[in-house]
Amino acid sequence: KQIILIDLFEGLSYGQQHLKQLRETITHLASIFVYGKTNWLKAKLFDEHKISDLAFVASKVDSAPLSQQENLYHLLEDVTRGARKVLGDQPVKFKHFLLSAIRSAENDTVDDDKAIYFYNDQQQMMKKSFNQPIPSAIQGISDDQSFLILKNYPGPDYLADMQNAQGIDTLLNFMLEES
Repeated sequence: KQIILIDLFEGLSYGQQHLKQLRETITHLASIFVYGKTNWLKAKLFDEHKISDLAFVASKVDSAPLSQQENLYHLLEDVTRGARKVLGDQPVKFKHFLLSAIRSAENDTVDDDKAIYFYNDQQQMMKKSFNQPIPSAIQGISDDQSFLILKNYPGPDYLADMQNAQGIDTLLNFMLEES
């Protein structure tokens, strides 16, 4: 089983060309590994291991408002499109996940569904509004457009932030289930 962790926010901060390079890198990565179902006897006798389950995971998704996370998911699908094409004829199961290991930002779904609140390095609560939507595809970003990367940190109650992680349970279920 394999997890490919992808930082879409870094790509968004550098623009369209960076996201295209990220797509190309992930496509080449998919062509390097051996995919398909393995036979337990072959694995024991011939040391033959194949990857049967693949998770494409976008990290730090709490840095985007809930209203923008569907676009983030579609952007993840677009960035992994080349890899999925390479794997198209392989017997491998893959899935996309949005993940935040430590929730370091909060959404305001009542007053402003385009804003998040986060702690800076001085443990001060800050607000960031997303006035322009996160694009759902690489082509939705102009050549000179970029998005600001948040420098958010866990809050004073970091244990609660860890317990409120987003997406880890579904990722673990996918990775631990029998192939």
